Amino acid sequence: MFNKESPDKTISLIGTLSARYGLRAEQLSAWLDSGKSVDDVFELLKLRIDDYIAKFNAEKGGHETILKTFTRGLGGESNLVTFLEVAKLELGTLGRAMDLEKKLLRQWAHDNLEPVDVMKLLKLDDKAETVFTTVRHKIFEKYLAEFNKKNPTKRDTLLGVLTSKFGEAEVATVVVWMTLRGSSRQDWRCSSWRDG
Repeated sequence: MFNKESPDKTISLIGTLSARYGLRAEQLSAWLDSGKSVDDVFELLKLRIDDYIAKFNAEKGGHETILKTFTRGLGGESNLVTFLEVAKLELGTLGRAMDLEKKLLRQWAHDNLEPVDVMKLLKLDDKAETVFTTVRHKIFEKYLAEFNKKNPTKRDTLLGVLTSKFGEAEVATVVVWMTLRGSSRQDWRCSSWRDG
């Protein structure tokens, strides 16, 4: 469409309709009225973002990925991993969450990140207690296992990484605290330490 006031500039029909009629609000209402669940809309938007990323990369020579987009959009790896753990609780988002988690683990391995670097990205490096009380420990343990496979000469255990980072006294204090709490979370810690 052409702009009558500025004939040398074109105007977007979608932009005009959105501004005039609230197309975004209409789309949201249409999804609600048609019975779309949040998971359904997530899938629709996910498909659209995948398509846009492919088109963007093809036309702009970009190197964008869905992983980079989610990581930036959620404010970093720590928030992304927490988001993925929640997404894995729902059958409708489980597959996508697992796929993104695998991509994140591959990216860290590709970047040759040391376990302490991943701890920092996941915000598990402030105190030992954090590692014992957050869902982000799960992906950290997965990365540690992958790191050990890829680097057999640098093989390390969770206990070794934590002790190196926080010291024996802090780790021991937290282990005792978890034991006194009767937390089942200690089970995975002990098996990780034992099995490496």
